[in-house]
Amino acid sequence: MKDFTLKNIALYLLAINLMAIGISCYLVASIGYGSWDILHANLTYFGLDFGLWVAIVGVITVITATLIHFQWKFFAAIISATILGQLINLWSRLFNAYAYQQEILVLDLGLKIVVFTAAITALGSGISLLVLSKLPPTPPDVLMVSLMKRFHLKYSSAKTITEVIAFSSAIIIGIIAGEAFGGVGVGTIITLFGIGLVVQYSSELWKRLFNIDPIVKE
Repeated sequence: MKDFTLKNIALYLLAINLMAIGISCYLVASIGYGSWDILHANLTYFGLDFGLWVAIVGVITVITATLIHFQWKFFAAIISATILGQLINLWSRLFNAYAYQQEILVLDLGLKIVVFTAAITALGSGISLLVLSKLPPTPPDVLMVSLMKRFHLKYSSAKTITEVIAFSSAIIIGIIAGEAFGGVGVGTIITLFGIGLVVQYSSELWKRLFNIDPIVKE
């Protein structure tokens, strides 16, 4: 319970909203979703909405993470997955409502690049801050932390591995659904190998900015 301080709760709320905004920006930019977003999007072909699939995949991911490095607190990540799924739905609706109000029907390439840059920055920064808040991270972050602890990896390496796992799973699900490469684009490749670096560097920034001690020795 010592982790449930006002500071950590504030960092947690900031982090999970940054992640939701980042994922929503991916959907708006449409130049290639992140690996986990492609996985969730491809699963919607089998019914249920995007946010609900975030929660379902989250449960499976948490179970996998505990098999790699068991910690009871990992199961609390399911709560974060549920919250994140609903926040993604909320921010996506807000962005769509704003675009409709401003009569922005199609983004030009320049604006897509700006939105995509905001997406990967917000998502990566949110991920690192969520882990550092010491409150329940999301399932993909739990998987990342379990790999870091089990194999003594850095943020960037562990995050890249989880992205490759999610991307491979997304392609398999896509093939089954008849949409093998739906959502895949240049942004996907950039995210696949770049999100880990964003997490790594933003983590150092958050530590200095908020005087946070790391929970995993790198």
